[in-house]
Amino acid sequence: MSMNASQVAAQLKTVFAGDDLDLMATLLAPDVRWGDDEDTDTTCHDRAAVLDFYRALHARGVTARVAETVTGPDVVVARLDIDWPGPEADERPRNEYQVFSLTGGLVTDIRGYPDRAAALAAAGL
Repeated sequence: MSMNASQVAAQLKTVFAGDDLDLMATLLAPDVRWGDDEDTDTTCHDRAAVLDFYRALHARGVTARVAETVTGPDVVVARLDIDWPGPEADERPRNEYQVFSLTGGLVTDIRGYPDRAAALAAAGL
């Protein structure tokens, strides 16, 4: 059964609350893309790459929780409150907005934005 945006938003809260990458895997399309418009060496092009990226962050001690979600028909905007370990804590943002675009109830694209207004505009909300 395909999930709607509100259901995906609820699942994302659970994912980040418990670093549940098994649950995250069920939300991602096989060909999910995570990155900016232009490809870089950190752009992820499939489910395995996205999960590996999250695993690497977790291994470094980075944790995040979903503090807010806004949903549209096929999109979830989530504010992530991020806890960076050690010296990174002073250099990295404490929160970031991520736009999770959905197709058929699965996340097909993930983009990060520095603020709520930019994320909502990108999501068409």
